[in-house]
Parts: sequence; C-alpha cells; structure tokens
Amino acid sequence: SFLVGTSLGGTLGGHRAALIFRAENTHRQPTTTKGWYFYHKTKNYRTMYGGMVAGVQTGARVAAWVAMFVIFEDAVDRLRGRVDALGTVVAGLGLSGGFSLWHRFGYGLAVRTARKGLVIGLGFGLAQDAV
Repeated sequence: SFLVGTSLGGTLGGHRAALIFRAENTHRQPTTTKGWYFYHKTKNYRTMYGGMVAGVQTGARVAAWVAMFVIFEDAVDRLRGRVDALGTVVAGLGLSGGFSLWHRFGYGLAVRTARKGLVIGLGFGLAQDAV
C-alpha cells in the first residue's frame, strides 16, 4: 500500500511542483539557449523533489489507513471468534465512518463514503472467503 500511495502521490506531486515552478517563473522567461537549458534543468529538479516529497507523504498516509483497516478487521474477527466476510464489511464501514469524521465530510458525502466502504468491504470479504 505504501508503494501504491508513493507512486500516485509522486505523480501528482511532481505535476503540481512543475505547475508551481512555471507559475512562479512565467514573468522571467530565459532569452538564450543556455538560459533555457538551466530553466528546464531547474524545473526538472524541482519537479523530482516535489514528487518525492508528495510521494512519501501520500504513501505514508495510505499505508496508515490500510493498517487501520487491517487492525480493525482483525479486532472484529477476534471479538466474534470467526473469520468471515462480516468482519471485513464492519471494518470497511467503520473505517469509512472514521475517514468521514476525520475529514469533516457533510452528510451526503459521508453517506457516499459509507456506501463505498460497504461495497469494497463486502467485495474484499467475499474474495477472502473464496480463497
């Protein structure tokens, strides 16, 4: 999960850093070939750095949410004494509710998030039961 979050965050962060660099330097465009070389070199370095920073941040965030899901699912399974799809569904719904509270979503968005948590939890739980 960390690698998936890192790759997604790195892509978005790099794109954002490139746009920020272009916006900050649009009023002083280079006029020589040498100037354009250094402009693009600096832009590429800032893009890579921004992508790495955003990638690590997003990767850590995604890994933390996935770890909470796994811990919550395991706790529900231990409390019930059985490992089945219901524990995964409860974990998906509980985590989507916690995610909605953490980000202070409105009622409509919280319901949509809970619905997605239910569907993903049910699908993941049934896939676990099939294996």
